[in-house]
Amino acid sequence: MYRVCVHTMFSASHELKGYPGDCARVHGHNWGVSAVVAVPDIGELGMGVDFRVLRGDLEKIVMDLDHNHLNDLEAFRDVNPTAESIAKYLYRRLRSELPAHLDLVEVRVEETEHDWAAYSEP
Repeated sequence: MYRVCVHTMFSASHELKGYPGDCARVHGHNWGVSAVVAVPDIGELGMGVDFRVLRGDLEKIVMDLDHNHLNDLEAFRDVNPTAESIAKYLYRRLRSELPAHLDLVEVRVEETEHDWAAYSEP
């Protein structure tokens, strides 16, 4: 089994309602997003999936978040737009877009270069 990962970024603001600190106020991040897929075979070309195609699928979804205040988006009206909930949202959206032969392993969302959360499903 092979694993292939692509990475992209988006910029957006958010606020964490109920958080007992600075993050309760509006602030922004340059979010990093990585998606990992498992592919069973690399085929005659020696690749399991074209990086450009996979990154394009991810970027199409991420653009819905880019340069927005995440709390204003329908997906985050009832849940704080934390790295964890953003990862879950992106995972589920991307999974529905992928061809059947690709198994989405996880989506990772980075608030900073040191802090990230990942989401996966069995």
